Amino acid sequence: MVVKASLVFVVAVVLLTYYCHEPVPPDVPQPTMFAAMAIVMRTARHMANIGEYLGIGTEPTNLRYILWALTRAGQKVMTLGTAYREGLECTDTVFDGVSVRVYEPVSAAKSNVKVPGLVFIHGGGFVLLNVDTFDELTAHLAKELGIVVVSVEYRLAPEHMFPAAFDDSVAATKFFLQNADKYNVDRTRIGISGDSAGGNLAAAVTLALAKEKGLPKLKTQALMYPVLQAIDF
Repeated sequence: MVVKASLVFVVAVVLLTYYCHEPVPPDVPQPTMFAAMAIVMRTARHMANIGEYLGIGTEPTNLRYILWALTRAGQKVMTLGTAYREGLECTDTVFDGVSVRVYEPVSAAKSNVKVPGLVFIHGGGFVLLNVDTFDELTAHLAKELGIVVVSVEYRLAPEHMFPAAFDDSVAATKFFLQNADKYNVDRTRIGISGDSAGGNLAAAVTLALAKEKGLPKLKTQALMYPVLQAIDF
């Protein structure tokens, strides 16, 4: 009995070690974090696939909900005892049919001078994540820069296929440019930013609106690890 239990234990340890083994490129500055995130993502995908196999949702939607739950839990732990939204007025609203979250520094709203603005488009492979998962980042941007930030809640695939995300991002950005005065924002000083898939959308929105007549040009474009082509990442 002891031999069997020991054998089972050894096999379990070997399998767990194999599962948790994650090759890390030599130039990664935080190898432990890289490996941990890779293991978490792999486990989340497996759970999502098992859920679909059992008839519980689809792989993309299951993965989305798992990551949302993990992100919310992580935010609660990381921001415990801090009020990262302090000094901001945060409003969930709709810009031309598109859900957005607007972050307005209290100081900016009371300013006698119009402040800059920023449209932020989140990443997530066009399928995952939402404005909630980027809430701390977008709040930080608004506070540190003293600007009004609009975080776009574009429609996600596979429920909403291309060009739904692009159309939503264009519509929300265009609305902000046209209604900047409402938020005490200088419409000639509005920039656009995004990460990963959001960087792709931010670049595409910039190109699309550059052709629009009667609109102020976007002042700046800040792309974070954007997906800009699909041949050589």
